Amino acid sequence: MSRKSAVSLHLEPQPSRTLAWAIAVVHALAAIASIANALPVWARTVLLGLVLVSGWATYHRHCREPAVKRIDADSEGEWLMCLSNGEERSGCLLGSSVVTVWMTLLHIRTDAGICTVLLCRDSLDAESYRLLRVFLKICKQ
Repeated sequence: MSRKSAVSLHLEPQPSRTLAWAIAVVHALAAIASIANALPVWARTVLLGLVLVSGWATYHRHCREPAVKRIDADSEGEWLMCLSNGEERSGCLLGSSVVTVWMTLLHIRTDAGICTVLLCRDSLDAESYRLLRVFLKICKQ
């Protein structure tokens, strides 16, 4: 067995404070823009309401409880995601995935379609995030 085939990865993402702050800032700026414009008062009120509903829904969808509870991967290219509803999906990582110092955006092709998983740096402990970045670099070679 080669060393490469023995490599595996196990991640359990937690809610990200950075993502929560980003959502709050973007929606606060949108709320300010919806108020400070030349539209009639009724239109500004409707627009502000839509921005507030969007902020609440986005926060609850992405920050309260991650949709993906667990991610397992091996160097053979098999990825397994356990969703918050208990469903498990397996698939392969696509080349369109993005890895940066602050976040990793995984695109995984499954039978149900392409799943996008955003992992902010603070949604994993420092060692797990480092291992993820190294794992992705090794598997792309």
